[in-house]
Order: sequence, then structure tokens, then C-alpha cells
Amino acid sequence: MQQPVLVRAIPNEELDSLPGGAKWAIRKTNVSGTAALSGSERAAADAGQLSPELMNDIGRTIENTGPNATLADALSGRQGTALVNRLIAEGFFNEQERPALMDGKTGAITQAAKDRIGKALLGQFFEDSDQIARTPAAIRNKLERVAGSAARVASDPKWTLIPDVRQAVNLIEYANAHGIKNLADVTAQPDMFGAAPEWSERGIQLAQQLRDGKPNDVVAAFRKYVNLKEPTMFGESTRSAARTRSPRGPMPGASVIG
Repeated sequence: MQQPVLVRAIPNEELDSLPGGAKWAIRKTNVSGTAALSGSERAAADAGQLSPELMNDIGRTIENTGPNATLADALSGRQGTALVNRLIAEGFFNEQERPALMDGKTGAITQAAKDRIGKALLGQFFEDSDQIARTPAAIRNKLERVAGSAARVASDPKWTLIPDVRQAVNLIEYANAHGIKNLADVTAQPDMFGAAPEWSERGIQLAQQLRDGKPNDVVAAFRKYVNLKEPTMFGESTRSAARTRSPRGPMPGASVIG
């Protein structure tokens, strides 16, 4: 035998029993499961590997960097290196990718690593890679800019925005498919079977802002929402400053969203 090859054979039932299934096993064994993934496919696959605990770690890293910090800010310096090491330890990245993720001399995080983490956070807002690909670039760009803010509250089921943003993206698609320009009209728009999907007030507001709002206004609205969750000097949340106290009500954002 001149060129021996190591083959790993794992029964399907064992793969299914793993926390991340086959995708997780492929990452851990550094074996390519399919042809190279497209950008949207990679984002969707990476998003599926982000557990609530990892989302919380990313959000906490951003939070500890500063009140108005972005993901790029958080990934700079030692905290970024620590986060990438955690992502490697948890299997989001594999050890063989380390040279491409951080500078071997300084330990600084590479732009490729920052882009990969950012795209994974972006993927949380979509149902699948096809939806990422067909969503207008202008909306994707806005979502990419607010992904870091959303990560800061993603681990709290009372405050997370991810389900609401997914609904907003679905609503935009639904409106486009039915020729609806005013998103507030979707509640009165029946489908071919006589019943339209139900949309929350916050979902409609977010869809309106994502479709028509200026990028800086969208970023400001998300940051304001996240900051409302931060405790005051008396140890209480400031969400009472919003017109609705419930965090599952309309997203507070003054004239931007609210």
C-alpha cells in the first residue's frame, strides 16, 4: 500500500445524537462534507453553530467593550483573541483554522475572522441560506450593522430581537410577493386561501424600518433598545422609559422605531 488513506466511518444515528449533528462532526474532524459553500450558505451554516451560550459570550464581549461598541470594536485587542479562542474550543472554528483567524506573532484577530463571526451573527436573522441570498443587499447591510447589538440581548428570551427580525424579514418578502407597499396594510391583506399570516406590531415596525429607514437610524434604534435593558445606578432596568414597559411590546426607538 503506497498511499494509505484514513477513513472515518460514523453511523448516521451517532451523528444525529451529537449536539450539532453532522455539521458539527465535519467541523471537528476537518473533513469537507460538500463542495465549497457560498457566502450565504456559510453564513447560515455558521449561524446554526452559534449556541445561546456563544451568542451570550459575543454579546458580553461587545458589552464590556463599551456602551456604543460594535462587533469590530469588540474583536480588537485581547478580548477579541479570547473570544476566538473560545469559539475554537467550542467547535465553531476548528484548530486547523487558527492561522487564518489570528496573527501568529501579535495574536490580533484577522479580518477574515471578523467577517466570519459577523456573517454568522447576520445569519441568525434568516430562515435559511436561500433567504439570505434573495434578501436585497440594502437590507442585509443594515442587519449586518445591527447584528452586534442584537447579540447583546440574544440570550435573554424577554429581550431578544432575533425572532422579531426574522418575522420582519419574512414580512418584507410577503409584502413584495403581494405587491404591498404600505406594510401596515398587511393585516388587511388575505392570501389566496382567505387568511393572511399574523404579524406582530413590532414585526411590522421593524420591517418598515429595515426596508425604508436610513442605515444610521436603524443602528441608533437598536442601540437605544439594548441600552434600555442596561441597569441604572439603582440596579433597575430603564425600560420603563419606553412607552410600553413589556420588553415584548413594540420596540422602543422614539421616532425611529416605536
